[in-house]
Amino acid sequence: MRLLVLVLVGLWCPSALGQEPPKVTIESFQAFLFNVKSGALSSDILKDPRPALGNVPVGIYASNATLIVVKVHIGDAPTSRSLRVRLVAIESGRSPYAATKTAERDRVILDRSAKIGPANELGVTHIGFWLHDTGCREIRLRATLSGGASGGSKTEVIPFTCYE
Repeated sequence: MRLLVLVLVGLWCPSALGQEPPKVTIESFQAFLFNVKSGALSSDILKDPRPALGNVPVGIYASNATLIVVKVHIGDAPTSRSLRVRLVAIESGRSPYAATKTAERDRVILDRSAKIGPANELGVTHIGFWLHDTGCREIRLRATLSGGASGGSKTEVIPFTCYE
């Protein structure tokens, strides 16, 4: 009888037998410029080869907003209401080509959490975040997991600049 109970517990709760729960990890970022002239999104500007990102608001992209997509691998972990991704986007106060060299403070342009949705057949899900007023200053992205997930965090930089 005890053996039967151990087997059933092992089937329903693998961690009870010393197995690790499935690991949830942040895999990557994607970033897409919103073209204000056409209403279309660009290709992923974080994918190599990366485009030059100078004077984006008035350049060929004519963009003042950016869609950030955080790719999360959840494998066969059950999705839970408590699993969330927090994205913090910080715009640099530096403008290396500005006529005046006065440095402004770094500015948090987004600090938002979103719940993790269901995964595709590869165990991957995507979470989208919208950044407003982008295009002239570098943006540092940091995504972290919360709600019991163990995948840590990931960072990326979008090197926007303007030649004022």
